[in-house]
Amino acid sequence: MCFNKCVRNRMQTGRIKLEAAAHAPLQIQNASQLRDLAASAVRIFGWDSDKPGVQLNQQFVLTQEQIDRIREAAEQ
Repeated sequence: MCFNKCVRNRMQTGRIKLEAAAHAPLQIQNASQLRDLAASAVRIFGWDSDKPGVQLNQQFVLTQEQIDRIREAAEQ
């Protein structure tokens, strides 16, 4: 499984490199253009957010008895 994942990641990285190589580099000629580029990157990548960069996925496990009680409560 790890082998397949590693191969996919390498293929995707190669594809991204090819796509990036097809575009000309940005022409930054002064400090204000560099500042604007950095500010755009901050907004795009969410670096200015105070929220954590980790997404938590929580899973609930219910027994059949709990499901039945929830259904009964919903019917009332």
